[in-house]
Amino acid sequence: MLISTGIASGSGLDSVFTKGNNFYQQKKYSEAILCYETIEKCGKESPELYYNLANAYFKTNETAKAILYYEKALKLNPGDQDINYNLSIANSRITDKINVLPELFFMIWFKNARNSMASDSWSILTAVVFLTLLITILGFLLLQSIILRRISATIAVLSFFGFIVFLVFAASAHMARTDNSNAVIMSPSVVVKSSPDETATDLFVVHEGTKIKILENFENWSEVQISDGNSGWILADNYEAI
Repeated sequence: MLISTGIASGSGLDSVFTKGNNFYQQKKYSEAILCYETIEKCGKESPELYYNLANAYFKTNETAKAILYYEKALKLNPGDQDINYNLSIANSRITDKINVLPELFFMIWFKNARNSMASDSWSILTAVVFLTLLITILGFLLLQSIILRRISATIAVLSFFGFIVFLVFAASAHMARTDNSNAVIMSPSVVVKSSPDETATDLFVVHEGTKIKILENFENWSEVQISDGNSGWILADNYEAI
């Protein structure tokens, strides 16, 4: 379980982040958590901050909190192998072992390709390809040489298709990053109901650390779905959004 040495954004909080890292290295995990949470409460976020906070929670055996912040870190940097590895370790400690519904192979390929870069990187790449497209179109219109016009036309066509592909990846990555429908159960155990009512039928039980998807909200209730497709209603104060 390695701590990241990256600096959270905001120069005024750099020293707090460094202090938190020092506490972590000294195995003072509770003090490190206080430092990292101070930065988070100031509205700052980064994969490094969430990753280190998750590691500190893991060391204090607060597995649900660790999973929550590994998921937050992964949301900002989905391709990071360290985050994925530590998240898998944390998930191995929770009570619920839920089978995940299989996905179509092309959806798996698409997500793996999308997660190879952060949403900002896809956006920058899309902008670069679009600029290349504009330049080559301008070159095709202004150049006199037939050979150069052909080269410009070829590059323009390739840039156009590249722009479409990268735009799709950038849009999908942005949607994944801004998606607030996923959450983690924080209560030791929660009975999932058939409807938003305390007297409704009990369907099944989920335990802390289990990842859920929020389908709908009604007053202080939420309809949630777990990874095997089963769904039901729980009180909203039993989970924290990723």
